[in-house]
Amino acid sequence: MAAKKTTSTAAKGKKTEQVAYVGPEVRQPVHIIRYQVFRNGLPKEVAAFFKERAELKRFLVPVEALAPAMADLNNPESLLARKYAEAKGAK
Repeated sequence: MAAKKTTSTAAKGKKTEQVAYVGPEVRQPVHIIRYQVFRNGLPKEVAAFFKERAELKRFLVPVEALAPAMADLNNPESLLARKYAEAKGAK
């Protein structure tokens, strides 16, 4: 039996939007962990959460920008690292 050939949506010309969350873990009202990736937009509950907590939306970065964002988080002088420390303390 021949294996089915699959084609990714990127190969078909449709680009899927992928963002990763690099902020502190959120447990309520939704559960979002660090480095969680969202494809094709955010789920309704997550989008509503980020609308309510706009200061955490800065931690959503395109997957392509994940490495520079991680480098910024490791640099205590960077804006992203300072905002991460503020957000983590505000739990």
